[in-house]
Amino acid sequence: MISAFSGEFLQHPIPFEMSQNTCSHRCVYCFAGVREKKQVFNTQRFITQMNNYKGGKDCWMFRKLREGYPICLSNNTDPFSDNNTPFTESVLEYFKQNNIRVFFQTKGGKRAVELIKGYGIKSVIYVTITTDREDISKRIEPNRSE
Repeated sequence: MISAFSGEFLQHPIPFEMSQNTCSHRCVYCFAGVREKKQVFNTQRFITQMNNYKGGKDCWMFRKLREGYPICLSNNTDPFSDNNTPFTESVLEYFKQNNIRVFFQTKGGKRAVELIKGYGIKSVIYVTITTDREDISKRIEPNRSE
């Protein structure tokens, strides 16, 4: 579900955020896993929300999305972790059809580059790089895949 992005209030240029299921990268330093042990994305609430958007419902968030403000995907999970990639693919297809821009916040994943390129709408990509050493990466990001 898309919500107002208040976690970094007045420090982040993106007004909306959408987090999915708990990230499967399992990075030892990740703050998202500390707050919630098991975050599960509510698909039905998202579908209802997007039906309201497509149906022309008038509210502040929908007006801003129609004006071209992007959605941060995702501050509390990684959209390209193995467990979120299939969902991300379908969400991006919906966003593409409705010309909704995305601010990608990711560590990457097997299909990240492919899906971002295929998205095709002008976007911003924020990538975290923790180390250039594979041995360290495997210890601190045990499930991250390329």
